Amino acid sequence: LINEAGIEELKDLTDLKDILNINGEEVFLQNDKELVWKSNGNDIFYQGVTDKKLPIDLNIKYYLNDEEIALDDLMGKSGKVTIKLEYKNNVNKYVNINGKNTLLYTPFVVTMGMIVDAKNYTNISVNNGKVINNGTKNIIIGLASPGLYASLGLKELKNMDSIEINLETSSFELASIYSVVTPKLISEE
Repeated sequence: LINEAGIEELKDLTDLKDILNINGEEVFLQNDKELVWKSNGNDIFYQGVTDKKLPIDLNIKYYLNDEEIALDDLMGKSGKVTIKLEYKNNVNKYVNINGKNTLLYTPFVVTMGMIVDAKNYTNISVNNGKVINNGTKNIIIGLASPGLYASLGLKELKNMDSIEINLETSSFELASIYSVVTPKLISEE
């Protein structure tokens, strides 16, 4: 919770349980779903636990020379590797549009990032993204918006539910793959 005004109390609504302040000593009072933080003018960073389904599911498949392979079996192998990240949007509802009930998905945007060594990986490409080489590392960035094609039906958006990374390697090692999901496309700023 960003406290730009520096106020003493911040209110938030949450479904989370076992709430923990992860960046300070500020305390809160909870009344059902409402939290009232005694912020003392500070920003509040907290976490909690939920039993709700995540808004986005991720399924990752690995291929070596166009044959699907388990990650454990891929480690240390050489050849053409494909990593396919398939995102599934779980947040939708029917909306009446011009008298017709239409299923619409919350417009989430997924930004994926991965950094791999330039010496061990060559011929890197990514759909819906870009590869940047700084001489020693390749930075792979991809975008997805799962459910957008199903909501709008525009053919330009057909492959926006997944990100596919292709590369060649002499010895595959899995680098960290980060996915950041947000329902905000672009802030006003």
